[in-house]
Amino acid sequence: MAQAARFLVIILCVNVVTVTANEMGNRESDYYNWMDEIAQAACTGVMTVDGTVYAVRRYCVASGQPICSTVCTNQGLTCFEALHVYPNQPRLSETHGEAVGEVGPWVHRYGSCGSTHCGPNYCCCRG
Repeated sequence: MAQAARFLVIILCVNVVTVTANEMGNRESDYYNWMDEIAQAACTGVMTVDGTVYAVRRYCVASGQPICSTVCTNQGLTCFEALHVYPNQPRLSETHGEAVGEVGPWVHRYGSCGSTHCGPNYCCCRG
């Protein structure tokens, strides 16, 4: 039941971004980086307590980068999840009825904040 509720929150967040963009006369989001939008929605959806949610970018080019726990702590926040939002994914049709059954953007959820290798490119933090 809790997972279903979190999934609905994710869908709601993505829908709000889409509706807002459409109301501004655009068919897509005007935000400069769609990966940030997906990470923010995913972090919000997996948070299990009330509070403010931040999707903080993590440098992901080589190993040896700070783990998400450190990334969040450096911002005065607490880490609760690590994600990898994959770039360069197929762009599906704007029309929902088209491209049914095709794979679009995806996110990998790590289940912790301690990954030491290049993998998570976003840290889910709460304040």
